[in-house]
Amino acid sequence: MGQNMWQSWIIKIRRLKALIIKELIVLLKDPGSRKILIVPALAQAVLFGYGATYNLSHVPWVLYDGDHSVQSAQVIRTFTHNPFYELVTNAQSLSDFQNTIDKGNALIGIAIPPGFSKDFQNGHGQVFIIADGRNITTANVAMNYTVDALLKAFPPQLAPITIESRLRYNENNITRWYIMSGMILAISMIQVLILSSLTASREKENGSFDMMLMTPTTPGEIFIGKAIPPILVGIVQGLMIFAVCLFWFKIPLRGSPFTILALIALFSLSCVSIGIAISTITGTILASLVISFLLLVPMIVLSGLMTPVESMPQWLQEATIFNPIRNPIAALRLVYFEGASFADIIPYLWPMGLLFIITTPIAIYLFRRKVS
Repeated sequence: MGQNMWQSWIIKIRRLKALIIKELIVLLKDPGSRKILIVPALAQAVLFGYGATYNLSHVPWVLYDGDHSVQSAQVIRTFTHNPFYELVTNAQSLSDFQNTIDKGNALIGIAIPPGFSKDFQNGHGQVFIIADGRNITTANVAMNYTVDALLKAFPPQLAPITIESRLRYNENNITRWYIMSGMILAISMIQVLILSSLTASREKENGSFDMMLMTPTTPGEIFIGKAIPPILVGIVQGLMIFAVCLFWFKIPLRGSPFTILALIALFSLSCVSIGIAISTITGTILASLVISFLLLVPMIVLSGLMTPVESMPQWLQEATIFNPIRNPIAALRLVYFEGASFADIIPYLWPMGLLFIITTPIAIYLFRRKVS
């Protein structure tokens, strides 16, 4: 009996292997699926790396000098000798100064009022800095740069202490590091969810679903065979984005690459059942894609990928606890930037485990019902 059971398991493994190979061949032969495997993922990584950054390469600014003194000239030299700042115009009046900002030609405006030199000598000179707040994030960054430049040029003479600030794990405050590290799991989730959501619906539209049921494979084997290829693709694409971070953008890695690999694999495994459940419920490719994107957008926006979860309203922060990608992104950043071990990130993994425990039985039930 033991030998028969062993042979039965070997036959099941062979059937499962054949089904996985068949799914991979279908995936690679399908032009629509093949197009979203490699090029879009790399393109998104590069575009996000260069485009989705809060760091500024230059600041267009407008000047109004109402004092024309030695002290005002010193203020002006602080910015004209800085290649980071690009002087748009030297306004001759406050109305021209204001219009330049209103038209969006300058991000920062520096106004030196009449009598600045006299006030400066008395210890309370004022320089007015105006930023275009229509893009509040960029305006805040430019405002901070400008204030820092002025403080360096005119240090407080009577300050009892000197304050030096440092950022740990991202010394130069490069937002690309923050965003690209999260993209490793975001791209992986997008691919896993989309590919797995097309499994049953693609077979149904192609008319091959009923033919597959005529094979000796069981519904459970079909489910596993359809789940593994998206997981493999998600792992490969996550590693591709990881390589872009490490070798293209030179983001220093402090943790273990094997821990990151394990995190990507577990995360892909936890997401695949959602896609298969979507595919089973909808039955058409278009409907599967629509529902997938309806789920992906809020999950990514509320994941902490682009903006910290802590900056969201309290009720929204509590709602993100159920977001399957929020904690994995936080765990990956701990590994990448702080060198955390797998044991350190275990408390961050329970949402993935909960997601897997809930969605997998539901997906299996729906899939078996679809098959029967």
